[in-house]
Amino acid sequence: MNIREQFEKEILSRDWSECYAVHDTGYFKDVTTSMNYWQTHMHAFETAGISERSFDSDWLDIGTWFGVMPWAMRQLGFLNIDTTDCLVHRMAFDEQFQKLWPLMGVDPQELHIEPNKQFLLDKKYDIITVMKSNVFWKTEDVIAYDGSSVRRAWQNEGADGKFHTYFTVYNQQEWDFFINLLRIHLNPGGVAIVNPEPWVYDSFENLHTTRDYLQQYQQHEAPGELSNYLVITR
Repeated sequence: MNIREQFEKEILSRDWSECYAVHDTGYFKDVTTSMNYWQTHMHAFETAGISERSFDSDWLDIGTWFGVMPWAMRQLGFLNIDTTDCLVHRMAFDEQFQKLWPLMGVDPQELHIEPNKQFLLDKKYDIITVMKSNVFWKTEDVIAYDGSSVRRAWQNEGADGKFHTYFTVYNQQEWDFFINLLRIHLNPGGVAIVNPEPWVYDSFENLHTTRDYLQQYQQHEAPGELSNYLVITR
């Protein structure tokens, strides 16, 4: 099976109007009208050999957000896909997502992943995906100071009209904890694909120790600037 061709066919041939009536952001329309957003997914799926996996594989998509990817992969034949999402990350859109998810055929389990904290899943999986993810942003480490007061604020709109986001990222020890936890939740022979977005470990010298540690899982540099992914097997 050519996942790239089949995935593109499903995405671009669906009538999304019912979904747009619920959630019509430009971001959602971008991911449902073009393959540009999906290039890292496709690259990673090909690298990890997803097309060679059985359609009966138990698959978990962590941080599913809209639920578009699980919907499309179900059309390709992967029927056993579970999903999670995190209320903290989707707070502004939760009411819309609660209406959108049934249209995608997903019912995400609530899962808030934090550094160095265990999380439990109901079962083990053959495939785990964590794609385009901000799970690895440690926004709770950021404090905003305006000269007279302090508060937790990690995003603001600048004078240039762009939204500026501030965060720290997982270090080597936190990655090691998370990767070992993923392996616990994989069946023997299982695979996890992890795509932190953006990939910052090449950009700053103080992050190079963590970058060097992650190279053992870094199969290929993904398409696009500041994009990369890890492939973890058990």
